[in-house]
Amino acid sequence: MRVIFGLGLAAMAVIATPVVSEVQPASTYQLVVDLQIVPGQNAAFEALELARNARLEAGGVTFPTRVVLQEGLPSVYRKTTFGLENQAALDTRRAQLDAASPLLEPGAAHGVIDDITSSVRRTRPELSYFPEDPRVPIAEVTFIRGIDIYLPVQRGGDAAAIIEQVRALYAQHDIRNPFFVTSNVTGSGPDFRIGIPARNAADSYTEDQRVRALLGEELQALLGAMATISHRVEYANLTIRRDMRYQPGN
Repeated sequence: MRVIFGLGLAAMAVIATPVVSEVQPASTYQLVVDLQIVPGQNAAFEALELARNARLEAGGVTFPTRVVLQEGLPSVYRKTTFGLENQAALDTRRAQLDAASPLLEPGAAHGVIDDITSSVRRTRPELSYFPEDPRVPIAEVTFIRGIDIYLPVQRGGDAAAIIEQVRALYAQHDIRNPFFVTSNVTGSGPDFRIGIPARNAADSYTEDQRVRALLGEELQALLGAMATISHRVEYANLTIRRDMRYQPGN
């Protein structure tokens, strides 16, 4: 298993989460929706999303959403609604969406969106790593390396302990590359998802190699332990689409 813990905090790249050292941020919920697009229909989908964002704004929807595009075919756009203080906030959001309907013209997405999957996730600040001075400024991040870890039943605690050890190792060596961790609450998502942002794909690869060389056998032992307990691991290269995000008040 080739887990890359070498770069930065995905949430910081697109939602400007404050950097935290001594003060632990509160855990929140995220609604994550993956939309698989019919081949050749990316431009049509993006036009629909921009129109939908305009209607969200007009309807007074208060929950922001970020968008990333997954590399490969078929195209998958991942929309993450964040800032959900608890699961009750999902009901509040749904009520706002219902009040703002219709968000799209009936049948507008026919022949554009092929499949939709969704899940609710919880941020895990106690597992994430927040250096005071991140190597990559938020405004310069355009790329995220995503790692999805699927575990057998009852191995979540073991995986969390390994991530905590990686976190401690980074702090010990004053690594300036944060990483962000979420865990699954409902839906078919991975047990743990790690987001690792970078300036671009080349920067992601280069910095990963540098950190691996610096941390050496200590890091490799932890990655090997994670490989031993994991059911499967999936990777994704994600491009941040700031032009498609929904930010109330923009």
